[in-house]
Amino acid sequence: MKNIILAITMILIFSACSATKVQHLRMYKSTYLKDEKTKAHYHLSMAIEEAKKNNDYKTLGVLYLSECGLNNSLGIKDNCDKYLAIKDKINNPEYDAFIDLIHKKIKKDQVKYLCKNYTTFVNAMLDKDYKKANEEVLKIEPLTSRLVSAYLIKDHLEIQTIRDIINENYYYGYKKAVLYWMRELRDRVSDEKEKREIIKKINNLENE
Repeated sequence: MKNIILAITMILIFSACSATKVQHLRMYKSTYLKDEKTKAHYHLSMAIEEAKKNNDYKTLGVLYLSECGLNNSLGIKDNCDKYLAIKDKINNPEYDAFIDLIHKKIKKDQVKYLCKNYTTFVNAMLDKDYKKANEEVLKIEPLTSRLVSAYLIKDHLEIQTIRDIINENYYYGYKKAVLYWMRELRDRVSDEKEKREIIKKINNLENE
C-alpha cells in the first residue's frame, strides 16, 4: 500500500494481511480500550507471532508502534523500545514521523509523512493554534487517533472537548479511556459539586 495509516490506537493493514491478522489487530484495539487486559494481550500476541513467522517487519513495526501509541495516549509512558529494536530493518520515514509525533518531537518537515487526516491538527499544534487544534481533534478518524491527538495537546484541551471525548468513549464501552479522561476532567473543573460527582463516577467505574 502506498500510504501507511499510523496512529495511540491506529493499525496499518497491508494488502498481504490475512483476515485473521486483521481481526486480531481490531480486537486488540477494542479490548485494550475496554481494559480487558488478558484479551488484549492475546490478540496482540497472536498478530505479532504471525508477523514474526512471516518476517514481516513492516507489519511488526506497526504493531509495536500501535501498542506504544495507545499506551502513551492514555498517559502510560512508553518509549517504543520494541519498535526501536527493529527500526533499522524498516527504515521508513512514515514510521519515524509517527514515533516522533507520539513523543511530541515531530518537526514541520515530517508532517508530510503522516496520514492526511492528521495534517491539519499537527500543523495547528506546531503553530500553537490550540483553538484550531481543539476543533480538529474531534474530526480525526478513527477514534484511537483522536485519543492520541487529544493526549498530545492535553494541557491545552478545552473542558468541552474533554467532555466530548469521554462521552464518545463511554458509548463504545472504552472503560480505560473513559477513566483516564474523567480523571483529567476531575482535575480541571473548578465547581466542587461537579468535582464530587466526577469522583463518584470514577469510583463506580473502577469497581465495575
